[in-house]
Amino acid sequence: MMKPSLTLLLFLSLMSIAFTAQAKIYQWTDSNGQKHFSQTPPPKVQGKKAPKVEIRKEKFKVNRGVKKTKNGSFCGEISLPVSDDPVIQLANVEYRQKHWLEDIQRQQKRLRKFFDEQYEFDSNPNMSGDNSGIIKRTEQNLEDLECAHSWSKRETARLFTVRKDTEEKLEAIREEYAEIKNRCGEKPDIQGWTNDKEAIEWAKCESNSSGISKHNKKLRELKAMESKASILNSE
Repeated sequence: MMKPSLTLLLFLSLMSIAFTAQAKIYQWTDSNGQKHFSQTPPPKVQGKKAPKVEIRKEKFKVNRGVKKTKNGSFCGEISLPVSDDPVIQLANVEYRQKHWLEDIQRQQKRLRKFFDEQYEFDSNPNMSGDNSGIIKRTEQNLEDLECAHSWSKRETARLFTVRKDTEEKLEAIREEYAEIKNRCGEKPDIQGWTNDKEAIEWAKCESNSSGISKHNKKLRELKAMESKASILNSE
């Protein structure tokens, strides 16, 4: 069996250290009642044991769920999109889901930065810039975003057949329209007045009022379905 190289062992050790540093946030209160945040354990003070430490995972837990009101559904201050049309609903949810995930990632980076700054502030009494308030607000915002993103994943799962059904209906309407459009056969290559019987019959068929009405109705239906399909495929 091949022994792992020193370089590989060093790489794995560094990865383990990096993961641990990113996975935990240490919070403790000193003897003066001052709360501290850091990514490293608290130091021992004058030979005494370090105070009790709460290890906070950087996976932000959602404590608040979706709230339904007469004005709609909300995750905190975030309004959740709602539409009676399942196609529009799916398009809205997928669009918001993408941006909520981007916001979550940005807020997580901000929170790590605020924790680092707070640790510097707690370590240096002469330093200004207490971030405890903004840390609390950022955590609250993250809870709302996580709530909304979780809701969006459940909603898209509920509507997972909408896109497939829309595409199938669109294809069916296209075929129906093609049949109606070509109901009189191929247009004769004749312009102006003619005695050609086939051309006269074709013109009579095309001018039939019920045929024109059916054609226009199916064309409107096709345009409406194409519009819905384009909504689902838009970024």
